[in-house]
Amino acid sequence: MTDPKLTVSSLHYYPVKSCAGIDIDAAQIVDRGIKDDRGWLVVDDDGKFITQREIAKMALIKATVVGGDHERGLHLEGPGMPSLVVLESAALTDDDDRCKCRVTVWNDTCTAVDQGHPASEWLSRFLETPAHLVRMYEQEVRKVRSESESATPSQVSFQDGFPLLVISTASLADLNSRLEEALPMNRFRPNIVVDGAQPFEEDQWLSIRIGDIVFEMDSPCSRCVITTIDQSLAVAGKEPLKTLASFRREGKQVMFGQNAIHLNNGTIKINDTVEILKRRG
Repeated sequence: MTDPKLTVSSLHYYPVKSCAGIDIDAAQIVDRGIKDDRGWLVVDDDGKFITQREIAKMALIKATVVGGDHERGLHLEGPGMPSLVVLESAALTDDDDRCKCRVTVWNDTCTAVDQGHPASEWLSRFLETPAHLVRMYEQEVRKVRSESESATPSQVSFQDGFPLLVISTASLADLNSRLEEALPMNRFRPNIVVDGAQPFEEDQWLSIRIGDIVFEMDSPCSRCVITTIDQSLAVAGKEPLKTLASFRREGKQVMFGQNAIHLNNGTIKINDTVEILKRRG
């Protein structure tokens, strides 16, 4: 008996870590994951990363990548704020040591490039706390810290720990059947959403192929308080963590989705077939 057809139902990336996601029809997979995914970061005066865990309002910031490879930047939008375009210029290049800074993401300390005073002023005003926008330094190599001894060496930008997160639509449907009020997929901030699978079938995948790209499923994704924040209102509740804890608990953590590592680069698109290469067990 052959597997039913599995397809990519949606693709998403998040230019600024913990800000609003961007839906895309095609994703260019580069060394760090989807191009520009978590390529920028908001930090405090000490260079420590800020996320929705501390400030839920970050969900309301929409950051859109503008420009080309030689002059990329961001278009920032937020409720009650004038929009701002932050373009890299001659004063904000990787060769200008005055703009380089050290920032921390969890246990990692990375070299980043400060994006200037206007971006800092905009973020500080909206978030009501001192904040700065930085971009991952192009030459920085932040390695994936996988617990798997067989994990393929890989790197990330400012993602929590892995370049990609994969979730199936069936898993969300199963969770929603247990909730009083259904939740959208954006609560879980995935990169690749797969249709046609059984609920939580992605837990059993070891490797998959989409287009010409092979992905290793490294580990379940432990979920945090960000999943309880309504991404359109920036208001937190108790779900889905309360319900997930009743049937998806592993030790002190609750799991939803699979952290993934890509073995090569290329492009994947919505409606691409997802081929299961190897299953656990």
